[in-house]
Amino acid sequence: KGEDGIMLKRIDDYTYEVDNDLNYRMGDELIFFDPVNHMILSKAFLKEFEQVSSAKAIITVDRKIDGIVSHADNTVRPTMVYNVSASSAGTIVRNNTFMYSRRHAYITRSQNTIFENNKVIECGGSGLIAKNEIFSASSEGPFPSSFTMRNNEIKAPGITNGYYPVEVKSWEAKLGDSAAVDGFLMENNIVEVDTESRMISIESTQDLYMLNNTIIYGDKLSGN
Repeated sequence: KGEDGIMLKRIDDYTYEVDNDLNYRMGDELIFFDPVNHMILSKAFLKEFEQVSSAKAIITVDRKIDGIVSHADNTVRPTMVYNVSASSAGTIVRNNTFMYSRRHAYITRSQNTIFENNKVIECGGSGLIAKNEIFSASSEGPFPSSFTMRNNEIKAPGITNGYYPVEVKSWEAKLGDSAAVDGFLMENNIVEVDTESRMISIESTQDLYMLNNTIIYGDKLSGN
């Protein structure tokens, strides 16, 4: 994952003042996101930056971006910035067993992740949860795009607190908002549940492929 930077002030069409140290390097890929309307405004590349302090940076990007709203505009939720290049993109989780944890077995918010040949047994939250998280001043992201979930077994009896064994989504996005999760392959997985309303939840995702997956529910379905 990566933390977000909040837009503090627009300096010119290419230069902005943001909070947080997002571990910038020249050439990093950035996402500018509207958290109110759940819209990706633009992606851009970092040309220059000055880390003024741990709570302030001045960044210059390679293109103009429409729709930027800053803290100086007295808005409730300014535009957010994610640094894709500093969010553990390209993570591989393979051949592991996750058992009896209090919450989720694995959370990812970064791009180009592979979750493969793993076993998840009776964890308190999701076996796999792939989404950003926008609910407070600190909003973790970016979006788990180009994601592969293959050959995993998830046993999720008694899952509670509104979780699903598998969740892929953008936080509270609605119809018409950006489908921010871009590319998800779910293949040859087995999901075993004891609650028919808690199986797989996928929202706000484009280019979704679900191939040869099995959902096992040990009781009769209600038919609704």
